[in-house]
Amino acid sequence: MARWWQEFDLLLSPVFATPPKPVGWPWREPDGLQRSVDVLAFTAPFNTTGQPAIAVPAALTESGTPIGIQLAAAYGREDLLVCVAAQLEAERPWAAHRPPVFPAGAIPA
Repeated sequence: MARWWQEFDLLLSPVFATPPKPVGWPWREPDGLQRSVDVLAFTAPFNTTGQPAIAVPAALTESGTPIGIQLAAAYGREDLLVCVAAQLEAERPWAAHRPPVFPAGAIPA
């Protein structure tokens, strides 16, 4: 993986492989662990290799839930990730956006 960074500074990908899921998903489903692994396919390579990555909100669903993008960089380039994330936030501030944390029916009984 380290060779890839000789030609590129950043890798842009989605955070999740699907639209955002409700709080508590998928742990109440029989195949919940496998389903969560499938959804996290874009973050897993960086979690396992230790390469720096950052997730930032890029858009909102119709209901106001953030949709994230992930930026990854070469080993030791956290500075680049934080710099780019700060530039994105300056262009599209997200601090005031609050997603609906517990939509109807999402609170476990």
